[in-house]
Amino acid sequence: MLIRAITGVVFLVVMIGSMLMGGYLFLGVFSLIVFLSLKEYFKLVRNFSQPLELPAIVMYLGGIISVQFLPETLFLPLLFGVSVPLIVIELFRNNEQQVMHAISVSFPLVWIVMPLAMLIKLGFHPFHNQESWKILLPYFILLWVNDTFAYLSGKYLGKHPLAPHISAGKTVEGTIGGIIFTFIAAYFIFQWLEIFTLWKWLVAATIIAPMGVASDLFESIFKRKAGVKDSGNILPGHGGLLDRFDSVFFTAPIYYLIIHW
Repeated sequence: MLIRAITGVVFLVVMIGSMLMGGYLFLGVFSLIVFLSLKEYFKLVRNFSQPLELPAIVMYLGGIISVQFLPETLFLPLLFGVSVPLIVIELFRNNEQQVMHAISVSFPLVWIVMPLAMLIKLGFHPFHNQESWKILLPYFILLWVNDTFAYLSGKYLGKHPLAPHISAGKTVEGTIGGIIFTFIAAYFIFQWLEIFTLWKWLVAATIIAPMGVASDLFESIFKRKAGVKDSGNILPGHGGLLDRFDSVFFTAPIYYLIIHW
């Protein structure tokens, strides 16, 4: 528990510090997160597929950094364009599982790269002094509140398993507790920052809380298929980065759309 607590504190300091500092430090920290998350992903798929890992990581990382300097209209087309040569290469490799390799090399675009690219787009403003942390930090606060109180509610009140065939630890009571406290957090975020209407924060909480649970369960399925308990061990006591960012992958695109709504 001590190791877990220390790791958690260091993780929060790095995350919050990079968001508050912004600029290229923020871009560097989150690009490192992308790199390590992709490394964990390709390690997970090795049991059933062996796509070209290094070219994929290099191209996805290059794409995710490049799009930060482009207009919003070119954001998604460029990221999708990065995956095309990777898919073509896998399809023409002399291998009986080329279709599976093509799927494996393109899937992280949707699951990992695009969500994290959207968060970086919200937080990276190198050319002016916009306080972008006011947009990005509340998103993570909503996720952290949801995760924390879902865990606490499930631990002390949980009686009915939510999805026992996927994750034995999640309960209906825990999920409801997480959603309730996420709504409360959204209200206090509105009072604290007043950059968006209360209605927009409540909509964000309404969608992010349950989708965060769904995203977590999806990663659990993925790990079960790979036959592992944790996606990695880079965060002692917590597992890998995919374990820490599992709720981000389904919710970041939703938050990105809500902010631009």
